[in-house]
Amino acid sequence: MENKIFAGVARVEISTDKVVINDPLYAKILALRYMEKRYVFVSLDYISMGGGISELSDDFFAGLKKEVSGRGVDTFVCGVTHTHTFQPMIQEEAVVAQKILQGIELAEKTAVPVTVGSATGRNSDFAINRTLTLKDGSAWTIRQAHPCPSDSDIQGLQYVDDTIGVLRFDKEEGSPLCVMFTFGCHPLLGYANNLPTANFPGIAENIVEKHTGAMAMMFQSCGGDVTEVDYKNYDKPKNCEIWGKLLGLSVLEAVKDIKTQNADISDCRRELVFPRRRDIPKVREALLKEREQLFAMLGNCPLNFKAFLPLYMKYLTSPEYPIGYAYEYIREEEQGKAHLKNQDKINRANIEKYLKNIEVMERLSKLATTLETIEWHENYNASFENADAESEIVGIKIGDAVLITAPVEPLSEIGRKVRAMSPYEKTFVIGYTNGYFHYGAPKSAYNNGGYESIECMLSDEWEEIYESAAKSVIEELCGR
Repeated sequence: MENKIFAGVARVEISTDKVVINDPLYAKILALRYMEKRYVFVSLDYISMGGGISELSDDFFAGLKKEVSGRGVDTFVCGVTHTHTFQPMIQEEAVVAQKILQGIELAEKTAVPVTVGSATGRNSDFAINRTLTLKDGSAWTIRQAHPCPSDSDIQGLQYVDDTIGVLRFDKEEGSPLCVMFTFGCHPLLGYANNLPTANFPGIAENIVEKHTGAMAMMFQSCGGDVTEVDYKNYDKPKNCEIWGKLLGLSVLEAVKDIKTQNADISDCRRELVFPRRRDIPKVREALLKEREQLFAMLGNCPLNFKAFLPLYMKYLTSPEYPIGYAYEYIREEEQGKAHLKNQDKINRANIEKYLKNIEVMERLSKLATTLETIEWHENYNASFENADAESEIVGIKIGDAVLITAPVEPLSEIGRKVRAMSPYEKTFVIGYTNGYFHYGAPKSAYNNGGYESIECMLSDEWEEIYESAAKSVIEELCGR
């Protein structure tokens, strides 16, 4: 077979027909052939492949991979864009799998010789690390499920990766066939109607397609602890379009400088066994102790919300003369009286008591969702007979770019560590891929109070296992 890469693309709609949708959800497929080997990449506009939080079962990827491998595909990479909306979002699992298989067949039938190029872009417009560092050393995650911490408690923001990894596949006559890009994010915003949507990754793909004529497909990167900067902004309707447009333009900025050429492909994989989390009883014990401490902090206060709010507004509106006109205070002072000022002291003390109780209540609210989360994970892990989770890591080198898969939602720090161990400047981590085991937090972040570390279903040993395998994969690709 000719020593060239052959590539074909296809797109199949997987949107649910059970509810109205905001915009279509797709499975995008890129099929590659090089020498005697066949490679298939699939990106789904969806939240996850299993994990107990989606319409796809934990067996979905394994079953699909078996079917794809049975048809002669050597290396299979299947990921999601991780778009969040209320379910149902997609069609029945068996229908989705069948459509993907039909799309793969179409992509392979239409494959043509291609040249390949890659680039690294940037977008720092809207993505932030949603896990805040607090002054006491703990972490607090920005989520809809609980309030943000007190402003005075926040120390700062943690590291977030704004890298966009881009691969462009051009037909021999020079027109682009496919643009594949990676970016770490959490497509949470969507629209105020909460209808199924491909979210801002879909908008970015549409912009790239409109301006290049190529099929665009996004793969998630290390977006486990990343969110949109206006995720908690309630002063305007939810609308992800601006972020999709900005991401799409950033991809185009990287695409335009790519020079494609003939390239080779090499790949390798490692089977992984991750131990499931075993420390949940200990974590729960610590959380319950914290809850008792918080209950003890609630103090007496004569105000309820109905009394507090108008009183609070008075002291915000007129701090010097809150409960009367200025002349009333002046008249009392001339008479040697201080009734108004004395009542101000009482009111301010009660307002302070109420605010302190509110802050404790907010922390209790967060703690309640945390306890609920770890209970869910405890039950979910207990539903498996095997105490270990079997998975894989795939490394693919295409030209001068290296793709490394991860079957979790990797946090930003995981991506930084993997790139640091690679001699290839263009090393792109593809998360949420080839399975799904929830968050992949670094060991140092476990039990720091952040949502991602609490939501880990794997033991903290997973990090060393994964990074060791990633290092081994990169070294093998280097040797080749």
